[in-house]
Amino acid sequence: MFRVSVVLVMVVFNVCKASSQKSTLLTLTIGKDDGEEDAAVDENEIYNATCTATTLSHVTLSCGNITELMQVDYSLTAAVVFTRNTSGTDCSCTAHDGKGSGDVQLVSKRITVRYAASITSFATDNSHIIDNGNWGGIYCEAVGYPLPRITLWKDNNILKENPSGSSLSFRQLMSCADTGTYHCQAENGISNMNSTEVIHTRTIHLYVRCSLQFSSTGSVHKFTHKPGETFISTFTLMGWPEPSEFSVLKSGLVSNRLTVHYSVEKLPHGKVDLKIEELQTSDFSKHTVVIFQHGSPLLTYNFVIEEDTESSRPSVSVIAGAVVGSVFLVTTLFVIVRLSMSICCKRKKTISDPAIEEPGRENGSHLASESSYIPSEGSYNATESDYIPSEGSYNASECDSIPSESSFLSPETPYIPFENEISRL
Repeated sequence: MFRVSVVLVMVVFNVCKASSQKSTLLTLTIGKDDGEEDAAVDENEIYNATCTATTLSHVTLSCGNITELMQVDYSLTAAVVFTRNTSGTDCSCTAHDGKGSGDVQLVSKRITVRYAASITSFATDNSHIIDNGNWGGIYCEAVGYPLPRITLWKDNNILKENPSGSSLSFRQLMSCADTGTYHCQAENGISNMNSTEVIHTRTIHLYVRCSLQFSSTGSVHKFTHKPGETFISTFTLMGWPEPSEFSVLKSGLVSNRLTVHYSVEKLPHGKVDLKIEELQTSDFSKHTVVIFQHGSPLLTYNFVIEEDTESSRPSVSVIAGAVVGSVFLVTTLFVIVRLSMSICCKRKKTISDPAIEEPGRENGSHLASESSYIPSEGSYNATESDYIPSEGSYNASECDSIPSESSFLSPETPYIPFENEISRL
């Protein structure tokens, strides 16, 4: 009877133990868990990893870099930070009864860490200086998850692109125009924790050794100026290295009147500014700027400054205007003199010839007899002031240039000097 009782107790214990094991549930969540077996997280972000058991009291958690741990009943929560080095590892949660009975449960998740793209290497072949006509290469390497897009730029132009990868290489025969600044960019849409930038950029400078040459067409120029003016001129060069020295010659002799200033615009291009203040007579000559560059032949820029002599002479239009004005003035004076002489002469003729009516008087308005205005012989003792010249006493030389009386006077029409004379002219 006793043995039967012991057996029954053991059976009940095993049944209870088995039912206890089936009812225990262990779960692991990381951040906003979507129930997937793997968890994708961003680098350096803080996530809550929670391990929960329904019955077993001893719960442990192994996951990333745990910064804080808190346990409530059968639940364990930890603040976890992930780095790119933990990508591909597992977060695991275990639970047991703490009695060493071997009743242990385990659950885990594979971690994938997303992190921003960054360029790890950006270089050229051996050196940043390449001779003109030689092969040159540029290489760019980057990391990031997801794999970044890598782009090589120069002067806002895309030279090459890798849409998804970890490296990019670019090789070509280099020319003088390939001197400049190159940019490598990597991006994958993930920003760094301390920045909102999602594009990582690195820059290098590449120099192609080539002789200086003129960017603009032509190397001989002619300028015209007046004495005392300021001469200013500019020309552009292309090449590398930059000019090492400038020398100025005037008519084959060294001159210090011309100042030369060089400035880099955008490699390999540069600008040369020339200036002479207050031009003198000796400055009107041929000038030569000699340009020195290490390891390359001399380059010369020739120009001529001529004196502006045309501007001191009156123009054709000015001369023509002066001539027209002079002719008009002489003509006007001539007309005035003619009119004055005509009036004077006609008045004298009117006085000497009583048959001509006095200008402005109506016919019949004067009824005086002949003796009323020509005194009879011996009855009038004329003084010098009352002298009226006789017909033969008129001095015609004063009016030799005036047309005859019959050409502009008639017995019927009174003489009106201005109107008749002007209309006749």
